[in-house]
Amino acid sequence: MLSLLVVHLIAALAAPLLLRLSRRGAPWLLGAVPMVTAGSLLLRWVRGEFQVLEARWEWLPQLGVELALRADGLSLLMVGLIGLVGGLVVLHAGLYLAKSSHLGRFYFLIFVFLAAMFGLVLADNLWLLFICWELTSIASFFLIGFQHEKGYARDAAAWPCSAASPCWRPWAGSWEGASNRPRRFPCCSSRVRPCSRIRSTCGRWG
Repeated sequence: MLSLLVVHLIAALAAPLLLRLSRRGAPWLLGAVPMVTAGSLLLRWVRGEFQVLEARWEWLPQLGVELALRADGLSLLMVGLIGLVGGLVVLHAGLYLAKSSHLGRFYFLIFVFLAAMFGLVLADNLWLLFICWELTSIASFFLIGFQHEKGYARDAAAWPCSAASPCWRPWAGSWEGASNRPRRFPCCSSRVRPCSRIRSTCGRWG
């Protein structure tokens, strides 16, 4: 399952180079990455007779934190949706933004976003869940503000940071998600804006 995240991060770095080699063929090749990787994980789940898939690695042993991933039926449903929609978006972007000189930057951001989304639905640890959640907010900020020379794009880019950053609380007794479920959905009454610094520094690009 970790390979699902790593492949998309590698694709984010390789996308600008692939565009230089073949601007017509790169969107088709890159569009297949989310679909194929998500499909391979679904196939692995089916071959395992629909058993829950789990993977754990030591991450911060001093704090007792592991890099934990868990794929059950609901998580894999979301993986399939992310892979399908993400692949279509990547393919469509290659056609819609074919004449854009910043298409490589767009592909870098969209693959970082996809990696964060996959990590978000597969995370079985609050640390990993928090990192992927905030990474989706940051990637959304830059994706929505892709046409940063336009004022409405810069204004719209601020919304993901203010709307997608809840107040996080440690779950009782452990950072692991499967072993401890919160009694109430973690939320906060006060308005939290962890991305305010990003908006203040990057709100005006041009």
